[in-house]
Amino acid sequence: MMENDTIEVRRIHEHTISVLVVEDDELLRERLSTVLESAGYGVLGVATCAEARAVIGGLVVPMLIVDRMLPDGDGLDLIQEFRIACAPNKIYILLLTSLDGNQDRSDGLAAGADDYLSKRCTEIDILNCLHRALRSVKLRSK
Repeated sequence: MMENDTIEVRRIHEHTISVLVVEDDELLRERLSTVLESAGYGVLGVATCAEARAVIGGLVVPMLIVDRMLPDGDGLDLIQEFRIACAPNKIYILLLTSLDGNQDRSDGLAAGADDYLSKRCTEIDILNCLHRALRSVKLRSK
C-alpha cells in the first residue's frame, strides 16, 4: 500500500462504523464516500479486487459495498472470498451494480450478499440499506 493508503486505513479506524467501498468508477466511488462520510460512516474506497483483498487482510470492516464488474475480477467471487475469510456472521455486504435483472439479483444473494441495489438507486436508498445493515451488524456481534 502507498503512504496515502496507510493514512486512509488509519482514518477508517477512527470511526465506529466502517464501510469498505469496492467500486472501479472513481466518480461513483468518491460520491459514495462523500455521502457515507456525511452520514457519519468511516469510508475506505478501493477500485479493484486486489486492493479490497489487501484491505480485508489487515482490517476488520463490518460493512462492504461491492460492485459486480471490477477490472480484475467478478464482485461475486470477492463476496464469496470475504464470507470465507471474515467471520461470516459479522460482516454485511451490499452488492451495488448496474446489473439489475432478476437472475443477477439471485446470483448476488446466492454468492453471499446480504442486500442488492441497482446503481440506479438513490443516495437515500443506500443510506437506508446501510442503516438496516448497521442494525444487523450490531445484532450479529452480540
